[in-house]
Amino acid sequence: MNAAVDGRLGKHGVLVTANVMVDAVVQEGFGRIQTNPDVSSLLAHALPTTWGRTTLAVTLFATTEEHRIAIHVAVNCGNPGSIGSTVTYTCQTGYLLLDGSPSRKCELNAIWSGTKPRCAYYNSCASGPCKNGGSCTNIPDDYQCTCTHGWSGKNCDVDILPPVLTNCSSDKYITISKLTDLVEWQIPSFTDSHNFRIDVTANYLTNEFTFPWGDFNVSYSAVKPSNGLSTDCLFGVSLSPNPCTPINAPVNGALICNNWRTDYGQFWTFFCKESDTVPQCVIIDDFDVCGASGSWTPTNTIPDCSVMVTNLQSTTGYNIGPTYSNCSESSYNRREMQEFYIEKLSQSDFSYFCEKFQEECIPENVSVQC
Repeated sequence: MNAAVDGRLGKHGVLVTANVMVDAVVQEGFGRIQTNPDVSSLLAHALPTTWGRTTLAVTLFATTEEHRIAIHVAVNCGNPGSIGSTVTYTCQTGYLLLDGSPSRKCELNAIWSGTKPRCAYYNSCASGPCKNGGSCTNIPDDYQCTCTHGWSGKNCDVDILPPVLTNCSSDKYITISKLTDLVEWQIPSFTDSHNFRIDVTANYLTNEFTFPWGDFNVSYSAVKPSNGLSTDCLFGVSLSPNPCTPINAPVNGALICNNWRTDYGQFWTFFCKESDTVPQCVIIDDFDVCGASGSWTPTNTIPDCSVMVTNLQSTTGYNIGPTYSNCSESSYNRREMQEFYIEKLSQSDFSYFCEKFQEECIPENVSVQC
């Protein structure tokens, strides 16, 4: 605290008037303030008065060893803060005012209202940090990029686009009457709008191959070494013989046929009920077969079991084949027919069908239609 002292002769001795600039309010009451070597003690009793329009003053009475001193103290918030004055904060171009109060007032308690703001840098986009067509938005002390499709990262300089695939073939289902067939397909196209290198691999050297009956997968895989991202083209090729003409069970009989791998071949035989048989001179073959042509050989019809055995005076000229008494789902006869079929097929000229599909050539996979 600085004091300017002016001495005058008063009734009780020398009267000294001092203007004192302080940074804080002087509280009403008593206290000791070291202001001048000539003032050993200051008895503070604040009596506010107004100096002009913007200055608050208090009168202090102090005693020295010889004199009583009247001191007028001017109270304010510090330069430039006289009581009641207002200050407004502004920032230089390229900066943004944040966090505090845009204007503050020097209150009667000699304290500024509000809080002190700060000027944050707000022109980071001026340097053009966003790459590859990204748009930039200024934020305090930083920037934010909005990237175009296929780009990411702080500055939109990270490639996140995988190879783009077009012309990938769909699955191919082909039925043929021969054992093999030449299949062709369109080579897929892989591109990159960012113009990075693409490496493509395939499991077939060309876009054609002679396939046998069966199911096969064709694959193309494209990789961008620049970011390790890949795109695949996958489709299936399935070749099977022409489907067989449906066959109905004979009258008074049961149609027995394989119920596995029917797209590669079907083999049927039949049973008659115990009380019935086929007409005279009808030949009962071991199996009728349907292969790649889709036609049954030697015939595509099943003879009906239309002759009652009990009505025959003689069975001469009749082929009495295997018979059954009960064809219900849970009957023992039905299971016997299924086992009979597997044994008969395994010993026939078509045994390869069981040898090729051993796990499926079982009684449970034999169809019985009555």
